[in-house]
Amino acid sequence: MVFAFAASLSAQVTTGSISGHLFDPSGKVIAHSVVTATDVLRAFSREAVTDDTGFYCFPEIAPSTYEISASAQGFSRAIIPGLVVEVNANLRIDLRLPVAGPEQAIVVTSIAQQVLTNASELSTVLNRQKIESLPLNRRDFLQLSLLTPGSFPPVEDSELSSRGAFAMHANGGREAFNNFLLDGVDNNDPYVGRYVLQPSVDAIEEFKIATSSYSAEYGRSAAGQINVITRRGTNEFHGSFYEYFRNRSLDARNFFDGDEKNQFNRNQFGLGIGGPLIRDRGFFFANVDLLRERQGISRIGTVPTLDQRNGNLSAL
Repeated sequence: MVFAFAASLSAQVTTGSISGHLFDPSGKVIAHSVVTATDVLRAFSREAVTDDTGFYCFPEIAPSTYEISASAQGFSRAIIPGLVVEVNANLRIDLRLPVAGPEQAIVVTSIAQQVLTNASELSTVLNRQKIESLPLNRRDFLQLSLLTPGSFPPVEDSELSSRGAFAMHANGGREAFNNFLLDGVDNNDPYVGRYVLQPSVDAIEEFKIATSSYSAEYGRSAAGQINVITRRGTNEFHGSFYEYFRNRSLDARNFFDGDEKNQFNRNQFGLGIGGPLIRDRGFFFANVDLLRERQGISRIGTVPTLDQRNGNLSAL
């Protein structure tokens, strides 16, 4: 009963939607017709029937790449492939069906860039391509937040940045006022105001940073809303192995070091694998990220001279 109850509480902020109207060539609506949305990576599909106004909607669909197709009696079939649904995005896609002629289907190879007309929030989605191609020191995904308009790094020696991690300000909000979600689950440390679990960048599918005018569904903090979605498996097996290594060989000697440079060896390594459990039905993705670091630190100390240790303080 516990698992059944938990399954019904799917978080709205982790999904998206596709909606629109179905028209004929003259611009009149086509009612009671079937529209299909297919996840091309997982062979998963859903159907919707247009209402009396020709409106259809696919709510609560997982972020992925979809193919939209529509058909109606007396009209040719229309297809829109490669439609990317990002986390918490609501796409408006209207379709026009041509009058039926010889057996044919109209494939729309590209559509105009979507302008967000049903929400007022200012946000940026960082997808898998950007996560993989941009450099990250110590592989902290939150550093990519600086690509979002209105996001700034913390001031020097701030509380959160001095804890060995990265922090950010969103539109002037304090660094401790951000809200972190991991697959729709609260991921906030209530004591210091940063995330508790830091997912590996190889386990992140995409994440969204909303900085202003976001909806009440977030409803916790007054600054940035960081919504992280982890990767899912597909119908194809994929795996990766990685290691990032740094040592002191190419580092400059610190002014306060002795005759030789302090030790600094960092190994950050891991692996990930994903694929189908049951083809077209169940999928998995697993990742492990490990860090091994050995570092020496130079410290300056003041010690008494030999005369001072013998009680002669005249030099002072």
